[in-house]
Amino acid sequence: MFDMLDNSVHNEGRASPAAVTLESFMKSAPLPVLSGLCLLSAAMVALLGGCASLSEHQGLHSRYHPGQRWAYKTRPGEENSTLVIGNVEPQPADKTGAIVHICLEGLKLAGPEGKTIDHIGHMPMSQQAIDKSVTVLLGQNAPPTSDYNAGYDYWKSAGGGGTFGITVEQAVSYYEKVIQPRHKKTEAITLSR
Repeated sequence: MFDMLDNSVHNEGRASPAAVTLESFMKSAPLPVLSGLCLLSAAMVALLGGCASLSEHQGLHSRYHPGQRWAYKTRPGEENSTLVIGNVEPQPADKTGAIVHICLEGLKLAGPEGKTIDHIGHMPMSQQAIDKSVTVLLGQNAPPTSDYNAGYDYWKSAGGGGTFGITVEQAVSYYEKVIQPRHKKTEAITLSR
């Protein structure tokens, strides 16, 4: 049902066939069915507390929300880099705050074969690390990088493979130091064959 409602929003203001079907259903449904739907809707609102964001649904009350684009304290030469919030979720029970999943754009990471890597698709950060890093909220509803979901899904499948507690700037430098040596090892193996 939610997919039908969502599809109508992305159809340039026109009602999609699914939305029209839902509307005609609402007009023709018997009163007991409509009453049941109203009760279900009321229960969902009560359960979710009427909150505006996923992070608030989970009791986080975080100032970070999916789709936000932030400027942050960058490495020298990457002043135009920004981060986009992909997801916000609670830390494990033994930790406080939230896990803020981000992607980064506008980077200048040293990559294999002298190439430059311009983004990181997924980086799980502690909320405290994001607090120390962000400077200005630049916008809302920003899409994550095209490889964000794959990185996030991989992180989830690994049982929540940990989070960075250091600043975003430090995490980017760490990321570069970890991937660059791996590429050099791969290159050396390929050349020796």
